[in-house]
Amino acid sequence: MNFKSLVFAAAVALGMATVAMPASAASINGSIGLTGTYTRVGGTDLSNNTGFTFPTAYALTGSGDLALASSPPVPATILDLTFDPFSGPLTGFITVPVALGTLSFDLNSVTIGSRTGTDLTLDGTGTLHMAGYDPTPGSWNLTANSRGSSFVFSTALTSVPEPATLALMGAGLAGLALRRRRKAAA
Repeated sequence: MNFKSLVFAAAVALGMATVAMPASAASINGSIGLTGTYTRVGGTDLSNNTGFTFPTAYALTGSGDLALASSPPVPATILDLTFDPFSGPLTGFITVPVALGTLSFDLNSVTIGSRTGTDLTLDGTGTLHMAGYDPTPGSWNLTANSRGSSFVFSTALTSVPEPATLALMGAGLAGLALRRRRKAAA
C-alpha cells in the first residue's frame, strides 16, 4: 500500500468514525441576575440563620443564551434552601423562562462568605440545564440583606476535546509514523 492510499484510508476511517459519534450540543453561555424577597429560616438574624425560603423571585437581567424572554421582571421559581449545613445537590433550585427556553439550575455546592446580623453572602457551583444544550457548570452568588435579597449566577465555559476524537487522531498519527519508519527501514 503506498502512502497516498494509506492517507486516503485514514481519512475515510476518520470520516466514518466522525459520522458514527453522537452529536454533542453546545454549552450554555451567558449570565442571569435574579432578585426577590426571602424569609429567614432558623436563627434570629442573618448572622445565625440556617436557610431561606423565597416567596417572590424575578429575573432582572440576562445575557448570551440566557437573555430574557420578555421585558423584566420575569417571574422565576427558587426552591427553599438550607445552607448551614448544605445537603446537596439540590435539583431544579432555580427555574426561569429565557428567550431560548426554560433554564433550570441545579445547586451543587454552597460556601458561606461574609456574614453579619444584616448581611450574608453565599456562593458556590451548580449545573445549568436547557433543552438543546449540554449541561453546563456554572457559579453563583447570593447576597442577602435586611432589606431583601438578590441572587446572581453566571456560567463558566471550558472547552474540552472529546476523548474518542483525541484517541482516533493519536492512532492515525502513530500509524503514519510506523508506516514511515517501515518504509525508511526497507
